[in-house]
Amino acid sequence: MQKIIISLLLVLGSLVSSAQTIADPPKNPLNFLIRALEREAQTNLTGEVLETQIFPPRAEPNKIRADLPMPPFSGEWLRQNFSFKAEYGELIANRETWRIRLEPRNPNAPSFTFWIDQKWLLRLGIEERNSSNEITFAARFNSFRGNPKPRQNPRQFIPLENKPKLEAFVQRETALQLPMGFVLFDLRPRTVGKNNLPALELRASNGISVLVIVFAPIGTGNQARVAVRNISGSFVWVIGNLPHSDLEKTASSIKAPLDLALLMAGFQNLR
Repeated sequence: MQKIIISLLLVLGSLVSSAQTIADPPKNPLNFLIRALEREAQTNLTGEVLETQIFPPRAEPNKIRADLPMPPFSGEWLRQNFSFKAEYGELIANRETWRIRLEPRNPNAPSFTFWIDQKWLLRLGIEERNSSNEITFAARFNSFRGNPKPRQNPRQFIPLENKPKLEAFVQRETALQLPMGFVLFDLRPRTVGKNNLPALELRASNGISVLVIVFAPIGTGNQARVAVRNISGSFVWVIGNLPHSDLEKTASSIKAPLDLALLMAGFQNLR
């Protein structure tokens, strides 16, 4: 009997000791995620990554790449627009992970999940789901080419930030109203159509999702997650992983008439 009790005590002690060595999930998931992204900018981790992209749509959704794509990012905007949860994640390529969930305060915006290696403190996977809980983007490692190594040419990790002059210009010229949580961060020239007609592309984000507004001389065909508005021969395209009603509301907020030539001239002055 005494031997049995001693054996049970030894087993219990072993279990307690093992439990004490198991780390708790990160207490501040957002700060932990930001540190992992900053570390990734300095560290090269390659292997076989399966990437699935449903939005924006492409002819072949699945492809193999060597590493994970770096998302646009603003810790400040994420803190304003998302809630966060850290928990134990599943094994990815036989590596233990933390799962970091990002749930948007705007119920129509996509949610995100990151998987961070518990020891390397690097991303091993990312997933985006739309407001209907459908996967629209996912990428994760299937295998690795060795251990992480310092990058010879570190990535430049530049967080998104608002630009007051750009916001004032766009508001004055278009009266654009963005969906809840989205902030302007970029305006760039682009071309559209087979004849490469000049156009402008405006970008906004809630910290990770990107909403694209194109001012163009032509329209575009009906596509999922794209709303198009004709304003007396000038066109607005609104493209994003949001319900179509939200995209249409954004397009409808732009005041008429829309003088595309004046808008493009103003953009040149803004630069």
